Amino acid sequence: MSSNTLTLSEHILSYQPKHLSFCDSSYTECPQEGSYDIVNWGKDFTFYDYHDQTNLEVRKRFALNEYSYDEDGNPNKNKFPEMKPFPVSSRAIVADFSKSNVQQKTIEFLKMCGKDVTCIKITYFSGDFVIEILKHLPNLEEINIDYFEENDNKADFKFLRTLRGIKNLDIFYGGVNKYTVKETESYILDSFSKNDNYEKLEDLSLRNFNHISQETIETLLDSLPNLKKFGFQQVTVSEEIIKMIIQKLKKLEVLIMSCCYISKGYISKDFIEKMKIEYPHIKIGDRYD
Repeated sequence: MSSNTLTLSEHILSYQPKHLSFCDSSYTECPQEGSYDIVNWGKDFTFYDYHDQTNLEVRKRFALNEYSYDEDGNPNKNKFPEMKPFPVSSRAIVADFSKSNVQQKTIEFLKMCGKDVTCIKITYFSGDFVIEILKHLPNLEEINIDYFEENDNKADFKFLRTLRGIKNLDIFYGGVNKYTVKETESYILDSFSKNDNYEKLEDLSLRNFNHISQETIETLLDSLPNLKKFGFQQVTVSEEIIKMIIQKLKKLEVLIMSCCYISKGYISKDFIEKMKIEYPHIKIGDRYD
């Protein structure tokens, strides 16, 4: 085993990420493309160190390194290649977060490298453990949520009602159960009025919502007085709701409507152009930059 072998704690502490992803292993093995190293902690906890793609040496690199530790954090001498440091840009954890031992490892991991995290992505899981994760991210400002509901795996977004100090929030909700999807969408949207700590929220994106009523949006807008950017993507929404958003959000600077639907099809480019003329101080468009 190489003389520069790191203990598990040293490996985790070697990089203090600002961007961190949490991915349920039952849905994906690799959270995103790119150049990365894999670190295994036992059989059920893996994290990826993604390299800075702007670095020339990283861009020349093709082979990844995979480092393995046992449950106690001891390096596996048969599965521990030479350490080759590359600039790291982000980290991602892939595990089954419903397991108690994985939850314990996650908390230990965050105690070592969670203090500088400002942005997280939560993919394919929800529930009470998200609340525990958030407790160990004191400088968090941005959350991106991708959730696909499958079979009877109903989403649990209670953590939205505990958030504090968040500036940017992006939510994709892919519900498949027609009997619960409307209820879950309403719960998500109602969360903003049930939590008084969204006063710092400046950027909100809702994706794949299909049961948005004028009353629900009006309540949401009353809870977000400082919103500067509002985005819809693949959302069923009326032109009346769009007008109401513009009129009620006094600090709005950007409004995005990407692939949005109304009762007779997509929101028309003519409508968007009309809104641009009527509200020239707001950047209104149909795509995300």
